[in-house]
Amino acid sequence: MLAELKEIRSRGSEAYYDDSILQLAAERALQIALQCILDIGNHIIVELGLQLPKRNDEILETLGKANLISRDLVGRLKGLGGLRNILVHDYLSLDQGMLYEEHLQQLDDLRDFVKAITAYLKTLPKQSSEKRGDRKSKRKKRS
Repeated sequence: MLAELKEIRSRGSEAYYDDSILQLAAERALQIALQCILDIGNHIIVELGLQLPKRNDEILETLGKANLISRDLVGRLKGLGGLRNILVHDYLSLDQGMLYEEHLQQLDDLRDFVKAITAYLKTLPKQSSEKRGDRKSKRKKRS
């Protein structure tokens, strides 16, 4: 999604404001990117047995307190849970100027999240394929 958002940003503000299809593409790509960040964060929190967040923005705070992402990055990502909620539930009142000027110009923050989580995942011991298979078969039995 970051590549798509960068492509939209590269077309410039005039093209963005003049093209409702481009705006819709940006909204959807940003919604998916933010949902991925929140879902990944939540999965890690559960795996580590950390206190479960009550709100989306608390996911990033919890990752910061566990030193999985920097406090600086937590600050830069602050409000993304709320933006995700606006994109999903309150899309009629979405401010395209805010979306373009603030969020499409700060894609490096999303990339930095990916880098931080990738670095964390590289510290985990590799699972054997047998162990992964056991986990998959347990999931199927629960279904």
